[in-house]
Amino acid sequence: MSVTLSILLAGAALLLVMAALALLPSRAERDLRRRAMGLGLAGGEQLEGGARQSLRALTAEERPFHQRALMALGQNPEVPDKYRTPPLILILITGSAMAGTWWAIGDNFGQLGGFLVTVLVGAVVLRFLFTRERTRYASLLLAQIPDAIGLVLRAVRTGLPVVEALRSIASEVPSPTAEEFGRVSQEVGIGIPVEDALWALYQRSELKEYAFLAVTVGLQAQAGGNLTETLANLADLVRKRVAMVSKVKAITAEARTSALILIGLPFVVAVILTVLNPEYVGDLFTHPKAGTLQAMFVVFMTLGIVTINTLIARATRD
Repeated sequence: MSVTLSILLAGAALLLVMAALALLPSRAERDLRRRAMGLGLAGGEQLEGGARQSLRALTAEERPFHQRALMALGQNPEVPDKYRTPPLILILITGSAMAGTWWAIGDNFGQLGGFLVTVLVGAVVLRFLFTRERTRYASLLLAQIPDAIGLVLRAVRTGLPVVEALRSIASEVPSPTAEEFGRVSQEVGIGIPVEDALWALYQRSELKEYAFLAVTVGLQAQAGGNLTETLANLADLVRKRVAMVSKVKAITAEARTSALILIGLPFVVAVILTVLNPEYVGDLFTHPKAGTLQAMFVVFMTLGIVTINTLIARATRD
């Protein structure tokens, strides 16, 4: 094994170790969770420690370098741990993809080129996993928004203030909405205006429905008016939007299934040809122009995936 190859492999191993240290809970988080459970605090086993759960939103510059790197790859640090993909699974999937890429390209791109391609593949896989994680969490919140706003509307109609109505969501609505509104109640309790706390919830969840709620409460606080009627209109609008999202997902299910088939078909055909005629497929790795062919495959496959995702996203854009 050459010195250059040894250095590259050591660099790849170092990147995996750094990813493991960044993704796994810190010692401070584990100690905080252990102390909470020892004191018998409710939810102590689900306690999220560290600055990520601070009531004050941290700017990008205030976060540690490894968190900023993960955020650049698409991670949302505000997603609770129990709704995240386990760190070991992330590392295992990413490491397997990088190892498979390194084995497949061989020396076709040279050692430095192969290392760069391997790292690029790892970053793409990690970004895909983070995007899927963030989307799944947002979908859970979206499905519970009509119930949450309906609860606020009923509480306000009975004469409760908005703050108490929001606090009731934390105890009446299932997780994860309960945790998010529990945090909103805590922020309001330390003096943050209700509309600002709701706007921070929108920024964490990236759901426009929470932005509508924040603007509605803020306008009512500044200009006055019939909050019950406004919340009723908002609740009706949100229910229609959530129903429309479900309809759009059903309509685009065929397109998304076709996209998965088109993306996976080349790999299925390659496996079948490998079984039927190994020498035919072997030329893709041994031919003098194999590196060029593989590079073209990666480029065109990437363009195809991006194009399909763009068309589906444009069709479902609200």
